[in-house]
Amino acid sequence: MAKLGALPAQAIIDGFKGVIDYYMNFQACDRSISGPGIPCARSWPRSPGHDRAPSVQAGWDAFAWAAKNWNSLDPYVQEAYRQTAQESNLTPRDLFMKGYITDYFREGQWDILSKDPEFTPEENVMLDCCNVYLSADFLNIPSGITTKVPFDTVLFDIGGNFDIVNNKFVCPRDGRYLCT
Repeated sequence: MAKLGALPAQAIIDGFKGVIDYYMNFQACDRSISGPGIPCARSWPRSPGHDRAPSVQAGWDAFAWAAKNWNSLDPYVQEAYRQTAQESNLTPRDLFMKGYITDYFREGQWDILSKDPEFTPEENVMLDCCNVYLSADFLNIPSGITTKVPFDTVLFDIGGNFDIVNNKFVCPRDGRYLCT
């Protein structure tokens, strides 16, 4: 990328090899605070050819699935991603794709199933893409412990992990889950 003080003369542009991309670089999405922007130029991105590294090819299917399926998510799930994305620098769609491709929500950064004393029995709980109401019997779960929790009502279950016969969420894997 090159910052431009002024657009070069046509003779200079004609002397460049390949295609040049001219654009304005704004420092913020909100143009009312970003200023007039900086004129920039770069060579047009070129394809590296048909051969891709195996690691790049390995991610194609996951990326394609995540990109395609954002629009088919239940609106409740999309809203959960919107709320979560407010505390990050990602868009809700980017957060969904990152979560699917990199296992973002299962890397140990979330608290072990815990209960905040400020919650009421009717409060929504998000757990591994399963939106449920927490049973009133479990209002005083000490923070930082592992426990079994029955749920009163399931609003939606993306992973198919809620056992409706026994009224319980079946964790698909060992690890940490977030109750908010």
